Amino acid sequence: MKISLVLFLLTCVTYISQAQLIMGTPKPKYRTIKQDTINISGIVYDAYHHPVRGLRFTSKNKELVFDGYYIYTTTDTAGKFKLYGALAYDTLKYYWGKRTYLINNGSRFLEIHLPPLIEDDYRIKDTIQMVAKRKTVKKPTTFKVVTNAEIYDWYGVTGDMPVKFAPAAKGFTEYIRSKITYPEKAIVNNIEGDVEIGFNIEKDGSLSNFKILRGIGYGCDEEVINAIKSNNHPWVPYILNGRPSVSESSVTINFKLTDK
Repeated sequence: MKISLVLFLLTCVTYISQAQLIMGTPKPKYRTIKQDTINISGIVYDAYHHPVRGLRFTSKNKELVFDGYYIYTTTDTAGKFKLYGALAYDTLKYYWGKRTYLINNGSRFLEIHLPPLIEDDYRIKDTIQMVAKRKTVKKPTTFKVVTNAEIYDWYGVTGDMPVKFAPAAKGFTEYIRSKITYPEKAIVNNIEGDVEIGFNIEKDGSLSNFKILRGIGYGCDEEVINAIKSNNHPWVPYILNGRPSVSESSVTINFKLTDK
């Protein structure tokens, strides 16, 4: 009987102690933070178009729970990454030979092509020369050249010429702008930002190989691609050494909503 009473009293004391501890614990304090944030996904390639793994991107935005720590992400083995909670207009920092900054203007998808790395500290600067005695007489290479200055190639030029849009009176960017409609789905979801579409200019001036370099989704990326494809006027291709060559170009469209 005495043992049961002692156990009962100990139980009551323990319960009261825990209750006092709980009652004495201060309630957590919260503060409300309003931020315009987005989630960014993308892929990173090096100068040889190989996926880059282990590249870390750091946002200007800070952790909400651990104040003072910036949010970041790292590319996986396929060169892909996802950054959750980045600022809508953010500057992403990464290290590729040197500290580099990438300004993102609301794009939710990024295809990043890194420049070649030059490691001066590890590169052998001296040229190693191997010498051997020639056994065969070296004959000069012969070329046929045009001596009549009146003869030009079928484009009418002989030197280099940059790419340009053929109907210069209208202009390519103005044409694209006239063909794009802000998707209703994007408007309803308050989607803004840059869409950059890359493409090739073929030797005949046609456009091909369309791809999203920066995107915001919600139909905006497809709207830009369709507008570019709707162009029926050929470009004047890049002329290299008097001959048309395949080249690359891109168009950036900024989608922006206003309160007016």
